[in-house]
Amino acid sequence: MNASGLAIAGLLCASAPAAGQGLLLTPSFAVSRIADDNVFYRPAGESDLTTRYSPRLDAAYDGGRLAWSGRYELDADQFDRHPELTTAHARQDAGIDLTYSASRRLSFAGTGSFVESETPIDLNLEAAPVPGRVRARRFTVQPSTTYQLGPRTEWSARYTSGGDSLVNSVGVRTDGAETAISHHVSLRTEVRVEYAVQHYRFERLDASTSQVLTAEWRRSLDRATTVSVSGGPRVTDGVLSPDLTASIHRQVRGGEAIVTYLHTTTTLLGVSSLADMHSFSAVVSAEPRPHFRIHAGPAALHTTQGTLSSAVYRLTTGLERPFAAHFALRADYDLTVQRGNIYTPLLIETIDRNRLMVTIAAARGVSGPQR
Repeated sequence: MNASGLAIAGLLCASAPAAGQGLLLTPSFAVSRIADDNVFYRPAGESDLTTRYSPRLDAAYDGGRLAWSGRYELDADQFDRHPELTTAHARQDAGIDLTYSASRRLSFAGTGSFVESETPIDLNLEAAPVPGRVRARRFTVQPSTTYQLGPRTEWSARYTSGGDSLVNSVGVRTDGAETAISHHVSLRTEVRVEYAVQHYRFERLDASTSQVLTAEWRRSLDRATTVSVSGGPRVTDGVLSPDLTASIHRQVRGGEAIVTYLHTTTTLLGVSSLADMHSFSAVVSAEPRPHFRIHAGPAALHTTQGTLSSAVYRLTTGLERPFAAHFALRADYDLTVQRGNIYTPLLIETIDRNRLMVTIAAARGVSGPQR
């Protein structure tokens, strides 16, 4: 089946791009081999080898004032040792981004996304992964507008509507609005003040409302390094808590290095109330040699919901190297260690998981005439 997958990839790359500008279609196909030592994400891990087939279509259009891009990807998995897990619908990911420039000062934008997966950890990396394999869904719609008040000042407003659901568990619907004013104090320094309100409706249960007012300071230390700090009070159903984000961003050879700390209130898949989350992450992506990219970074996440808590530690690393005309080889390794569990009051042993994925991907763009 690997050979047939590569044959399909070759067909996708057979047509040369047509002349013209405007619409660009990029079909692609990837075949991956995955080694996972804990496919059910449980204290007692069961390993397996999986072959994944991933057709994908990306589309982009630039008509001057109006521009948009979209994607759709489907993953089909074939398991060697657990054939009952084999499915042609393991994961799907769809999204669209639009921008419209009404004038030199006024612009509109919108994004929409939908993700569905048999492994909820794909959707919940920022919080406490859900043990086991169960179908999870997430959708988000986010329109926004931006207006230039002056040469250095910008006003923006955004509305967000989304939902998470877990089979045979509690679903949550989120609606929120935010408005912000950004001002460039100097060429290197920017300040931003933002107010946001979120309303959470838990399926068949009570609702919660959260409001947060934050101030952000961003400073370019030099051409390659930027630091930012954002914080303020959050009030959730009358309870006061801090919101804080701090990051350092540095340009490196052919890439970037980012270190981020975050403390906020968030929803969790299948949990009927909000949770408190602390996270720290660092990631480096670089191109040490032409056409050879690498990335690596650790992350630590601590989530508390009532009397339950979970600590998750992750290490990810990977590389990508193009070969031939339109092919690329990718390798990604992910180590996850979890202590504690948001989803059960029982003390469980540490859950650890090692996952290595090697992928051969092919893509070729096809341009269409401008309309």
